[in-house]
Amino acid sequence: MPAIPESARHFLRRHIRSAAELEALLLLAESDEQWWTCDLVSEQLRGSTSVVRADLERLAKDGLLITKSDATQTVFRFSPVDATAREVVPLLAQLLRESRPRLIEFIYSRTMRT
Repeated sequence: MPAIPESARHFLRRHIRSAAELEALLLLAESDEQWWTCDLVSEQLRGSTSVVRADLERLAKDGLLITKSDATQTVFRFSPVDATAREVVPLLAQLLRESRPRLIEFIYSRTMRT
């Protein structure tokens, strides 16, 4: 299994609290021109809408997603304010495919210590 590069470790420590949050970010990053509702992300990831909503709102607050709202819903799109995120996110997608256990272990070992 490949080691997790320091740039990815730094990004994970700074922005990601759970595997589900990472998967939501990666989903939106795959199609960064598409606007996503919480329901659609929940359906794609087979997760709880309320948990997905909290994850997306936190990622938006961190400057990784942008939002648009109307009277009925908020939609989200991958659009990081930091260019480094655009470089690291594809690396995280690759690591998740190639070294999922190691990446998940890093996320949860870090969050258990904080």
